[in-house]
Amino acid sequence: MEFEDELKTEGNAKFYIRNPQNQEGMKISKKMPIFYNETMILNRDLTILVIDVFAELIGEKVTIMDTMAASGVRSIRLLLDTDVIKKAYINDLNPLAVRYIQKSMELNDISPDKYELFNEDANYLMERFRYRKSDIDDNNIDRFCDIIDIDPFGSPSRFISSAFKSIQLGGLLCVTATDTPVLFGIKKKQCIRKYITIPIKTHYLKEMGTRILIYYIMKIAHIYGYYIKPVLSISSDHFIRVFLIIYKGKQGIYKNLKNCGSYIHCESCGYRNIVKLKPRRSNIPDNICPICKEMLIKSGIVWFGSLHDEIYQSKVEEKLLQEHGKMFRSKKRILRYLHRSKYENNFPPFFYAIPRVADSIDSVFPSMDEIIEKLKNKGYNAARTHFDPSGIKSDANIEIIKEILRKSSIK
Repeated sequence: MEFEDELKTEGNAKFYIRNPQNQEGMKISKKMPIFYNETMILNRDLTILVIDVFAELIGEKVTIMDTMAASGVRSIRLLLDTDVIKKAYINDLNPLAVRYIQKSMELNDISPDKYELFNEDANYLMERFRYRKSDIDDNNIDRFCDIIDIDPFGSPSRFISSAFKSIQLGGLLCVTATDTPVLFGIKKKQCIRKYITIPIKTHYLKEMGTRILIYYIMKIAHIYGYYIKPVLSISSDHFIRVFLIIYKGKQGIYKNLKNCGSYIHCESCGYRNIVKLKPRRSNIPDNICPICKEMLIKSGIVWFGSLHDEIYQSKVEEKLLQEHGKMFRSKKRILRYLHRSKYENNFPPFFYAIPRVADSIDSVFPSMDEIIEKLKNKGYNAARTHFDPSGIKSDANIEIIKEILRKSSIK
């Protein structure tokens, strides 16, 4: 197969990729000469906004390690679309990708002192970064990065441990997972192997997968004496992306653990509940559903804590609504995500997939807004969720949801 250079643009960046001359039927895969997935622009746009907010909040320019840069578009955009990057350390295992990143840097006239390129295994680079030496001045060498970005093709699980060896205390860890069938419980055995917990395949699988990923990162963080604070989490299309601030301290670790536990689910009636992790004393409820008396299924340990930070949510929205927000092609999608994720922290974990609930009782269902209004009229709280366009989060139990749907169906 013959390949040719193709010039792409994204934000203010121009960059080269290598594509087959005949692109008919070309699939996104890691076999591409230089990996570039145009549909992941939502991921990249959101990352640039979050990093911009992070730098603003800490009040200084930041260093970033882009561990799997591929085309290099994310780092190039950070250097061009923001003024918060002190230096970008850009890496890819593919030597052709590194050559093309250099070519794109020159095309965009980016000063060589703003970046450094590496052609290394990502784990190897993160592991040895703190031991770097300079022939000129060791004091001028960054040994820990303010931001580590991990965005592999597939699972990020094998890279997380190395990240904690090269991230600055108080730094931002950005992690993408595209092995969604694994995290969603569709490939249960692989999830147990890669993330060391047991998933349940449910209607709210996107939220479950996000919470499994955060739990796994938290667990690795604790090994190194760190704890985590998620500032934004998103599950969209075929990926999950989480942004976490890394801190150190025993009290923070114990607080993290209080936000973990298992969840129980009834496949018959849809009842669900959480079982908090209690290291000293187990408090596991009966394995019989309290509503329909069928057997409950139980997950492994997952994260039940907050998925977002309100300051980050509001500041990302603020930046999008400013004049330069027009450069983000996924602006409308990010604003919709921010709107629907705004209240997710206020509710118990896991949403109700309304069409599935309606099907289980042979009922039709009104609009999401009407259901939310009826729940509020009954004294419950409810809101939309970004995980599912027809999902609702609420403090009402499954029987209340079904009652509202039945009454709506009668009309």
